[in-house]
Amino acid sequence: MNNTTIKSAKPEGIVTINDLKNIWSLIRKNWYIVTICLALAYVFSTLYVYKLPETYAAQTQILLKSRDTKYADQVSQGIDYWWMDNGSQYVDELKIVKSFDLIEQTIAKLKIDVSYYIVGRLKTAEVYEFIPFEVDVISIKPYFYELPVYIRFIDQNTCEITYDKGEGKITKRVFFDKEIVDTDYSIIIKKKNNVIGTNLGQIADVQYVVKIHDRETLVYLYQQNLAAEIPDKTAILQLTLSDEVPKRAVTFLDTLTKIYIANTLTQRFEYNQRTIEYIDKQLGEVTDVLNTIENDLENYKEQKGILDLPKEQNEYFDRLTAFETEKTKLKIQLSSIEDLEKYLIEGKDADPLPPSLYTENTDPFLKTGVEEFYSLKVAMNAAKFNLGEKSVSLNESDYKIKKRKEIMLSYIVGLKSAIYLSLNKADSGISKYTETIRSLPKKERDLLNIQRKQQVNERMYSFLLEKKSTSIIAKAGIIPEAKVIEASRSIGVISPDKNKLLYTHLTAGLIIGLIIALIRTFFFAKVETYDELRMATSLPILGEVLYSKSAKTAYIVVDIDPKSSVTESFRSLRTNIQYLSPDVKSQIILITSNSPGEGKTYCSVNLAAILAKAEKKVLLLELDLHKPKIHVAMKMNAEIGMSTLLIGKTNIESVLMKSPITNLDVILSGPTPPNSSELILSRHLLDLFEYAKKNYDYIIVDTPPVGLISDGIVLMKYADASFFVINANYANKNAISNIHEIVASNKISNPAFILNGVKHRRSRYYYNRYAYGYGYGYGYGYGYGGGKAKK
Repeated sequence: MNNTTIKSAKPEGIVTINDLKNIWSLIRKNWYIVTICLALAYVFSTLYVYKLPETYAAQTQILLKSRDTKYADQVSQGIDYWWMDNGSQYVDELKIVKSFDLIEQTIAKLKIDVSYYIVGRLKTAEVYEFIPFEVDVISIKPYFYELPVYIRFIDQNTCEITYDKGEGKITKRVFFDKEIVDTDYSIIIKKKNNVIGTNLGQIADVQYVVKIHDRETLVYLYQQNLAAEIPDKTAILQLTLSDEVPKRAVTFLDTLTKIYIANTLTQRFEYNQRTIEYIDKQLGEVTDVLNTIENDLENYKEQKGILDLPKEQNEYFDRLTAFETEKTKLKIQLSSIEDLEKYLIEGKDADPLPPSLYTENTDPFLKTGVEEFYSLKVAMNAAKFNLGEKSVSLNESDYKIKKRKEIMLSYIVGLKSAIYLSLNKADSGISKYTETIRSLPKKERDLLNIQRKQQVNERMYSFLLEKKSTSIIAKAGIIPEAKVIEASRSIGVISPDKNKLLYTHLTAGLIIGLIIALIRTFFFAKVETYDELRMATSLPILGEVLYSKSAKTAYIVVDIDPKSSVTESFRSLRTNIQYLSPDVKSQIILITSNSPGEGKTYCSVNLAAILAKAEKKVLLLELDLHKPKIHVAMKMNAEIGMSTLLIGKTNIESVLMKSPITNLDVILSGPTPPNSSELILSRHLLDLFEYAKKNYDYIIVDTPPVGLISDGIVLMKYADASFFVINANYANKNAISNIHEIVASNKISNPAFILNGVKHRRSRYYYNRYAYGYGYGYGYGYGYGGGKAKK
């Protein structure tokens, strides 16, 4: 019968049926691996997130005072004020609030350089409140930082501390509220008042852990965790702090804002105090002068006998005194202005506070300028400490200071000119009335001079007292330039993102599962179905043998259960064998496998039996002399057999045995020889094959696995067809590749595969038998069809 393969003229699509089958096979074989990886990833993620400490955040807002620049506009005369707009004039506050000194003061006040933990069953959690003791650190060696110190209460007065610094555990029993001195540390463990006898038992069951932190390292850590920002076009400073303990974050921000606001008052208090000190110094000098003048006046009157002066002379004297008083005031003001000018020119970084200027109440611009200049200097020094000498922000601060300095120096030049003009006017008035007084008699003139000096100093004394009183009142009215508009509050957990971590771990588990699945598919995948075997080999496939549970107890399944699906699969093999070499009268069929346990003997016995049931004369040869099994399957024993025949001790007729199945004869292996592989080279084997071809239709030869022993390869030269049995539970692509190499290198004639142990639900025959009936669901490995009636 001629068979023509007809190919469809319609081109295949991008995704073919075979592609879908491959995908389904990949899913079917590896779904449980992906599921296990996802389950493990979920468990790992749950445990990881549980042990991972949560990070909380707290937030507060501070309103900053706006800067008054209207006086600067009057004298700036075109100077660019890009750095004085609402959005950028508070940039320095961001650096000040995160400065090292400010955060260090906060840490010291809260005593958070000591952390407290409670040891739980699964994890150790940090706590901030409700700790029954407190650790005060007096001194400590650097290597003792971050070392866990375990503390357990023993009684009301003592506790036990345990630590390990690398030389083994050290345990000490120490007293509360007493200094503990060691070569590594000096600390005091203070028991809190809430520890009483009633709750001591509960506290004693708790294992506490203490860690002492390096202050400098802790400051840098809080600087990193503290975020400060000023929203555009606002005067609001927003602070956000992340911490593992929510209450500590809230308390830290509250304390930090208080210290920050208090520090903003320091400048104004220092400025006011310098002014008061300056006035006190002037008052002392004026008081000394007044005392001297009063003594001189009394002595002069006594010596000269002077009682009173004419009214006109007193009027001259009063006017001269007024001019001299004005001149004294102007000189004091000029001295202060010159001190300020010198400070601005020299730019002393060591002392950021300008010299006292008690005239600030009469010159608002100069007062505002001094305060702004001081703030810029403080901010620059803080930034220099925190960010280094080469920071970009330092260049910006330096530019702002230079601009402010230019404005103030320009203003001071004009102010000094105005003071010099006023001094000239005062000198003119003094000269005028001095000449007038000189025309008076000498006695009276001398008395007027003494009285004039007295009045000048008295007026100066009154003026200074007034300024001091004003300064003291102003000091009482100093209020912070910034205020809290939103108290510190916790805004919840910010990390870890549990859902994100879960999805990340699940994704990683899925990827790992897919990688394992792909590795198994490409390198370790088993060939479980006919279609998979067809895609893995170019050799013919004789057919598939279904898996049978009864095969373990009843070896010859085709005889015990002739109507079973397993028997049908062997009938399919029989049909394909009949059309394998139709012109050969007697066929020698060799059956082997790549590895042991794949069912080659099982297939040999049942294939021989099914051929015999088709009224064919069949001879079954047990040529697996290394590990024979046919005698067990056939339930036969023989003291002589193939081994005795091949060494020439017996003849063919004496080793031939009738099997329980009609038309099936068997030659068993006989005694196991020590040189099995050499026996198959015997010339008696050739005589056996010649005898068998004359007397039998089929000679089934069971040989050892070719993957382990070369006997089968040697015997293939006598065979008309060689069948390689592979088991669906064990066979992989490496085994198939090995068989391909054997076939190619030895030029095997009529090679074919038999797929054994196929699950019913995965068999091609299993799906087709119920749709088309017996006889049409078989895949003929060589394209033949039809067949005789089945038995």
